[in-house]
Amino acid sequence: MDASSPQSSHHRLAVFVRNGFCTTPSFPKRDFLTKWPRGAYTTARTVRRGRAVFEFEMHVQRMCDSSTSLVKESETLTPQKKQDILKRLTFEQLRPVLAQTISAGLTFLVNEPPASKEATEYQLTALMTWDESDDQTPPEQGYDLYCYIEELTPISQTVQAEVRRGGRVNASTKDSKWVRDRRQLEEAKASDSNEVVMCDEHGHISEGLSSNFFAIRRSPEGLVIETAPEDMVLAGTVRKVIFDVAHNEGWPVVLRTPSVREAKNGLWEACCVTSTSRLVKPVHTLLLPEEDPPSHIDFDKMSKGSGLLELLAMKVRAAAEEQSTVLVGWNGGGEDVPPS
Repeated sequence: MDASSPQSSHHRLAVFVRNGFCTTPSFPKRDFLTKWPRGAYTTARTVRRGRAVFEFEMHVQRMCDSSTSLVKESETLTPQKKQDILKRLTFEQLRPVLAQTISAGLTFLVNEPPASKEATEYQLTALMTWDESDDQTPPEQGYDLYCYIEELTPISQTVQAEVRRGGRVNASTKDSKWVRDRRQLEEAKASDSNEVVMCDEHGHISEGLSSNFFAIRRSPEGLVIETAPEDMVLAGTVRKVIFDVAHNEGWPVVLRTPSVREAKNGLWEACCVTSTSRLVKPVHTLLLPEEDPPSHIDFDKMSKGSGLLELLAMKVRAAAEEQSTVLVGWNGGGEDVPPS
């Protein structure tokens, strides 16, 4: 069934799109990135009640960069096939393809205009693969573009997270192989924990399985926002917005891996996980299950650090609304436009 097929008058919970053709998925989102061959992916979200995509251009560029890196490294593609695919992985060529894919999926999901009172927010995960082309693969592309769109599940105001040993092999590339690699850490996670944040053998935290991590740390100069350096993490869209907000507000940011030891010694006032689906979620309890014996750290929601996080979360949400794009064929069509 394609995006032009008749639609029901109610929201479908999810839609699966392959090269512009939409169907109701027979599998959950957690299986999406492992169901297909290895490839480049990105996860975005809508804002403004489903009317626009947050940091769409950044997601297009991420897909360009990650797919280019993986195609160049491929051991299965012939030199000619690599050349044919690489010349199509420019921002200018990929942007309309990704925009049309997302628009088709959103149109399939809802019948009424997204500005209606029933409108909601959606999470969009796009995957590009090239190793198993078939008669559904557009010959002019040379690759398959999949997208899984589902309604965003509401998340509580604060969350529980836990620290475990781990890390990405290649932090700069959004590679679907990482989804397979992290499965063991996901399965070890407590059922009431929202995220696993990864650390090295010294207890220095890099990032979460699907998030970036920030700590609000006391320093002689006052409170600082601390997060891992760029070369140690996959720099998410929300991380970029936090840097912009902090710069505008004059809040100091230190690129240094947050230390669990310093947290245990009371130097952290607060911490949070950030991602497209979460935006900014303060952590109320940080579990340390791999310590002997296991322990945890609770954070005071009345501290100055928690107050700073609350203000940061509010400003990031406002910035997300501003830094969004309405796509062609969605919300009335026309050219892709930023919010007015």
